[in-house]
Amino acid sequence: MCVTTQRPLAIDEILHFDLPLAGTEHVDGRARVVRQERHDQYALRFEGLLGPTRERLQAFTERD
Repeated sequence: MCVTTQRPLAIDEILHFDLPLAGTEHVDGRARVVRQERHDQYALRFEGLLGPTRERLQAFTERD
């Protein structure tokens, strides 16, 4: 996942996210900062997503 934020993030920092999907559906969990892309953009890796959450997120990203 890639995010843009005004607040500086540290490499290895763990963040909580709540990501809206379609309608009222959403997924939440934790993500770790793995690298800084630009001064305000960071690459994150999902951490410990449970099966159903991972499946909903994967289905969302595969939509046309």
